[in-house]
Amino acid sequence: MTAPPDQNLKALWKGQETETAPMSVEAIRARADAYQQKVRASYVIAVVIVVLCGAVFAWLAAYGPNTIYRLGSLIEITFVPWWIWRMRHRWPVATPGDRASAERLLVFHRDQIVRRRDSFLSVMILVAPIFIGMGVEVIGLWPRVAAHWSPLLALMALWFVLLLFLLRRRHRKLQAQLDELDRLGG
Repeated sequence: MTAPPDQNLKALWKGQETETAPMSVEAIRARADAYQQKVRASYVIAVVIVVLCGAVFAWLAAYGPNTIYRLGSLIEITFVPWWIWRMRHRWPVATPGDRASAERLLVFHRDQIVRRRDSFLSVMILVAPIFIGMGVEVIGLWPRVAAHWSPLLALMALWFVLLLFLLRRRHRKLQAQLDELDRLGG
């Protein structure tokens, strides 16, 4: 049985490739610059948050209820220099000069997007001092939290699941940006 002529035409119309106007070098540069500015702003915010976390960990290390708890907070403080050391190579770099070709700008922009990809393992390695410190803190507080251990474990499991969800969402967004660049670049 054949489809009515209207359906065949509609299928052909929907199946045809759409024309995309080529972007100018200036438009590609503007897009790459805007992306770099957005990434820089997010990294500045992340640095502020990490430094504030370090201040909280230092306060907990100084005024924690016992020595084991304070040791856990000291372990968490190591997160700040560890994070800065791990993230130093990911800080956004300057867009190529004015003489860069459109192809060079597209490759640069694509490379910058790829640099932002994270695996679950790399993030877990990055935040390991926090989770290790939390474990030591729980040991230090164990007599107080022994009766309430299940909500604490549930909260930690929720953090893992939330982290995995956020990483997958970020990966999808970055992949969509890469697909768009590939489409534009031809």
